[in-house]
Amino acid sequence: MATGKLRAAGLAISLALAALALAACGSGGDATTVAQPPPISPETAGHLAKLSDRVASDLDSGDTCHAAHAADDLRSAVEDSDIPQSMRPDVEAVAGRLVDEVNCPPPPPPPEPKKPKDEHPPPHHDEGPHPPGHDHHPPPGHEKLNGEPE
Repeated sequence: MATGKLRAAGLAISLALAALALAACGSGGDATTVAQPPPISPETAGHLAKLSDRVASDLDSGDTCHAAHAADDLRSAVEDSDIPQSMRPDVEAVAGRLVDEVNCPPPPPPPEPKKPKDEHPPPHHDEGPHPPGHDHHPPPGHEKLNGEPE
């Protein structure tokens, strides 16, 4: 899912929870109406909204890994919250989608193992004609000294 869609999902949770929190506060004016109990406590709504905002801000800053951890925290908080059964499936579905779609990027592949250097270079074979001025010399220790028989 694109970052914009993930942000929209996070904002949808925030807006839904903010609306619930406002409803929980009541209108406060008319004394003849009976205030209904809030569908969700203001504390729960505020906590879930803060967590979903964290997902959105981490995504905005490009920190996908922290956003993924924040999405996990949000889903756990939703599971542990006092959301009414009538709303729970929708809120859990959105939180679950965030967890499924916001993931840390895979780690880079390990570097290719370096080939060990050959400890012994290949033997040098003196084959073919030698350039002028380069006489063939015997290996060290096998040179003839002046006056030695051949």
